[in-house]
Amino acid sequence: MSGDRATPQFPRRLAFDALNCPSCGGRVDVRAAGHSLSVVCGHCGSVIDTAFTREVLGKVALEKDWNPCIALGTDVRLEGRKWRAVGAARRSLADNTYSWEEILLHNPFQGFLWIVFNGGYFYAGKRVNALPEGLAPVLSSPRNPRFEGLSFQYYDDCKAVYDAVRGEFFWQVRTGEPVDMADYVLDGDRSLLLSVEREADEQNCTLLFWIPRAEIAPYLNPQCTLAFPSEASPLKVTSESGGESTVSRGFVVACSVAAAFSILVFRNMTAVVNTMIYCGVLWGVFLFRQENSEATKTQRAKARALFWKMK
Repeated sequence: MSGDRATPQFPRRLAFDALNCPSCGGRVDVRAAGHSLSVVCGHCGSVIDTAFTREVLGKVALEKDWNPCIALGTDVRLEGRKWRAVGAARRSLADNTYSWEEILLHNPFQGFLWIVFNGGYFYAGKRVNALPEGLAPVLSSPRNPRFEGLSFQYYDDCKAVYDAVRGEFFWQVRTGEPVDMADYVLDGDRSLLLSVEREADEQNCTLLFWIPRAEIAPYLNPQCTLAFPSEASPLKVTSESGGESTVSRGFVVACSVAAAFSILVFRNMTAVVNTMIYCGVLWGVFLFRQENSEATKTQRAKARALFWKMK
């Protein structure tokens, strides 16, 4: 586990920097100097090049009343590593019926990491360098792509826009322009996602892994403008807590007791034979579901290990 190793310290020269906005002259904090490509001026909305020229690349909409779920500059510790919140984005469907937040974290030795708050769940996300196999030419087509030996199933697709942005990013961020998105899930649950975005000829893929709120709660902004409803696990009933196993065993035991009671009441061989067949079928179903549950856990563990190794 990565947590068994000493946590790298931030080099002092990359911990903090600042510049003056070429448009308004206001101070702009740069927390990932040498790694980010653009930063948004919080005073006028100018997008400034942080890699080469430090010139203004464009303008974005500003929402000064918006408070992201993790404040910029916050240090977040995950898997024994320290990350710093350097960028924030609020996104929504193109028809503005649903919105979510994406917080960009940075570690100078590990690169960038997303924290996505979507539908009451928190996900950690990393950009995938190689696109998965089997992606459809049109994202709304229900194909099942494969990535690193894992098979994902089509879940949903939409058009999304950036409504508001703040801080730094590793690309030139823009607001108001729709992009095509599609999500693919592992074995039917939402604990692990492949999220694909396509704009013109550019296509990007992010691997997202669900993290319990307890792991992120110490870093949440108390002034966040998004509500945090009580969290339910996005896992299927085949969760690592063994939910399906408990339910299945209880179901089998209850059916077996009922069958035994029917034998005692009716006292005939036909009832005995039918009950034995019935219980055998139930037990077979239970074993089949148990085997699938273990396979799902194995795939999830493999994906989690892969996720934290990616840079």
